[in-house]
Amino acid sequence: MGVNAASDKGRVAIVTGAGKGLGAAYARALGASGYRLVVNNRKREGEPSSADRIVEDLRNSGVEAVAEYSDVASADASETIVNKAITAFGRLDVVVFNAGIVGEVGWFGTNDIENFRNVLEVNYIANVQLALAALPHLKESGSGRMVFVSSAAGLYGARGLSPYAGAKGALTAFALTLSDELKRYGIGVNVVTPFAVTQMTEGDFGADSEYAKPEHTAPAIVWMASKDNPMTGQIWVAAGGHYRRAVSVETIGGAGENTAEWLIENIDLLSSLEEIKTFPGAQEAFRDIFSEIIRSQKKNNQGEN
Repeated sequence: MGVNAASDKGRVAIVTGAGKGLGAAYARALGASGYRLVVNNRKREGEPSSADRIVEDLRNSGVEAVAEYSDVASADASETIVNKAITAFGRLDVVVFNAGIVGEVGWFGTNDIENFRNVLEVNYIANVQLALAALPHLKESGSGRMVFVSSAAGLYGARGLSPYAGAKGALTAFALTLSDELKRYGIGVNVVTPFAVTQMTEGDFGADSEYAKPEHTAPAIVWMASKDNPMTGQIWVAAGGHYRRAVSVETIGGAGENTAEWLIENIDLLSSLEEIKTFPGAQEAFRDIFSEIIRSQKKNNQGEN
C-alpha cells in the first residue's frame, strides 16, 4: 500500500488549527506532497496572523495556499472554512481536523461544568459541524478523506484532563462511526493520535524534545490523506517517526453460572489477554457476544435433554 505524491498533486485540503505546532507541520507536509491548502487558524485581536505566516512560507516554496481565520467553535465557522476552499480552488478532497484545546487542568471535581462544555464544543462539536459542511464536497471528490487528530487521552484516559480525554474519546468514536457509514462513497476516515512537542505539551519532554517535533508525526497525515490509501476506520499513534496501530479488544471470555459469585471465581480466566477479539464496530461486537450466548444456551439445553 503505497502513496504516490503525483496522484495527490492538485488535491485540496483543509487543515484546522494550522498556524503552529502540529497543524503547521501537517500543512507543510501536505503542501510538499502537492496539495493546495486552506490554512485555518483563529486570528487573535492585536496579534499577527499565524495562518498568514504559514501561508507565506508555503507560497514561497511553491505551494498554493490561502489563509482562513475562523474560530472553529463559532456558529458559522464550518460553512466559512469549507466555502473558502471551494471559492479558492473549486473543490475539496481532504479535511484534517486538527484544531483543539486542552482546557483547564485539574482533578475531576475541581473544574466546573463550563470547562467541560467549552472543551467539548471545540474538540468535538466543532469537528462534527465541519464534517457536516464538508461532506457533500468529499462525496463529490470520489476519494475524499477525513483525518481526525485525536489523542491517547481519548483511548486510555488522562489524569487531570477529564474534559479533554472525554472530548477526544467522543471524537475518536465519532470518526470510527463515520468510517463505516461513509466508505460507500469512497471516503476514507481515520484517526491519528500524535505525541509531539507543542504549546500544549512543551513541558512533557524535557531534554528529549528534539526527538518529538511535530513534523515527525506528519507522514501519518500524508498517508491518511492520500487517494491511493484505501485504509479506513483505523487509529494510528505517531511520535518521533515511530508508528503504532491502536485497536480496542475484547477477551475471549466465557459463560457459566450467571451469578456474581461465579464471575468473581473465574475473573482471571475471563480477563486473560492470551486470546483476544477485535471488531470493526459496536454492532459486530454485540452480534459476536450474542452469538456466544445463543450457542451456550443451546448447548446447555441439549445437555439437559
